[in-house]
Amino acid sequence: MTGVYGIIQFLVAPAWDQFYLNQNDLLFLGKPTPLGIRVFSTMGQSVTFGANLMPGLLLLLISKEKWRFTAAGCGYLVFLLSQARTPWYTFILAVLFFVFSLKGSHQIRAIITVTLVALLIIPLTTIEPFSEKIIARIETFDNLENDGSYQTRTKQFENSINYALSQSIGYGLISPGQAPTQENAASKKNLFSVNDNGYLALFVSLGWFGTIIYLVGLISLFLKVFQVSIHFNDTFLVCARAIALASLLRLFTANVTTGPYAMPIWGFLGIAIAGYKYYLTQYISANRGS
Repeated sequence: MTGVYGIIQFLVAPAWDQFYLNQNDLLFLGKPTPLGIRVFSTMGQSVTFGANLMPGLLLLLISKEKWRFTAAGCGYLVFLLSQARTPWYTFILAVLFFVFSLKGSHQIRAIITVTLVALLIIPLTTIEPFSEKIIARIETFDNLENDGSYQTRTKQFENSINYALSQSIGYGLISPGQAPTQENAASKKNLFSVNDNGYLALFVSLGWFGTIIYLVGLISLFLKVFQVSIHFNDTFLVCARAIALASLLRLFTANVTTGPYAMPIWGFLGIAIAGYKYYLTQYISANRGS
């Protein structure tokens, strides 16, 4: 549904979406005209949409439903039309983690499926009127030095890192609109952005002491689900583990532990832990029986 609506949003630019963009002055989401919107579908931003669509696209690799090819076509097209680079590289990481976590025939089937998906995606980037936007965004990977978004993030990181690392106690859980400001500055310019780097967000929110405890707990959870090999027949759990790990690595470019970006990491990490506990219980029960 979100995929189909995303295509309609790009081609038609419904009046309510135009109103949303105009009233909120969201220039980074493109122009409120047909073929001008960076697709955000039913969500508020294109990056939020891409981040939450990414797990669904990966799960389609293991789906056996008849409609999976139609869903994949719509899903991958709007994923590209979101023009959100962070979800793009997160998806690539998740696919790599998923494929290399499998063994034997399961890995071969996964490689074949990924190849078929690639053959599906490549033509989508050449179809007008979609190709111009998609190719233009992909080409920015080769010219990051002149990319406005990348330069803004880099400058924000340079301005934020010393401030973030100086926090020993932290400000608590903060939202983007509550980022600390330079009190004596007339412009009230933000010293820190909670959107562009999740690790710095942790330091400002929790301080050094809280961040160390938080990261130790988070890493312990990931080590637990990787400590014991999940049955490779259960491709869903392997997929959940890959989604959670790829989402964790997104912390370098986004705050994925709170807000609308948080569903993939916490939802699928929870599924992976539940799977670990299930198979551990099965293993213990089998040994007791023997």
